Amino acid sequence: MNVKKITPFMLSSALAFSSIYAKAETEGTIDGSKGGGKAQSTEIKAEDNPYVLEDFKLNTSANVILKWKVDATAAALSAGHIKGMHTFAGTTAGGSVKQCEGPGLTVINDAAVKIPDLALGCTP
Repeated sequence: MNVKKITPFMLSSALAFSSIYAKAETEGTIDGSKGGGKAQSTEIKAEDNPYVLEDFKLNTSANVILKWKVDATAAALSAGHIKGMHTFAGTTAGGSVKQCEGPGLTVINDAAVKIPDLALGCTP
């Protein structure tokens, strides 16, 4: 019986494929508190974000701080308004947008709005 081992070929092919098509996790921030009271936006490029299929523009209202994170299987964002009391986050992994912290947050700034967790939305 002539048995050929194809495991090394399949493994090397899988590694080559994953190195070509794997994109790194990306994240970003729009800091509306530095916009002089004007709405802010940024362009999200599909070639830079593995979960995004088409380019689009991400817009925020004035004084909103928004942070996002994307990998090959999920996208998440968190946001807060500098005159607000809470930050909120959501993820494509399921569930809805939710409040991230309990009572007691008095200042919404860049440090208060966390880079979101891809599975949970709010950062634990």
